[in-house]
Amino acid sequence: MPVIAFTPDRQPRRAGAPIDAAMTVWQVVLNLIAWLNQNFVGQFASGIATITSGNTTVAVTHNLATASYRISLTPNGSNPGGFWWVTAKTGTSFTINVSVAAPVGGTAFDWTARKE
Repeated sequence: MPVIAFTPDRQPRRAGAPIDAAMTVWQVVLNLIAWLNQNFVGQFASGIATITSGNTTVAVTHNLATASYRISLTPNGSNPGGFWWVTAKTGTSFTINVSVAAPVGGTAFDWTARKE
């Protein structure tokens, strides 16, 4: 089966001229990709951070390149046994804190950061 290269025609369509359906679909796809890149790619970061046994903090690197973001934390598996909160938010990292030292095996948190 021959491979057909599609080269979009960037010429404006005259009024009343038939619409090239392939070009219309191509434009929609390109616009969708541009919109996704602008609104989603680089807007979120996520991961798992573990506070090691006997400690009460862990520093997390996110690389969102902004200090204006929201963080969601969820204990992953083990109960942290007290309160947990976030401090030291910077353009590249934040710190997860717990009120009770992590037990043997540590305390893991799922985290998600989203630019505001």
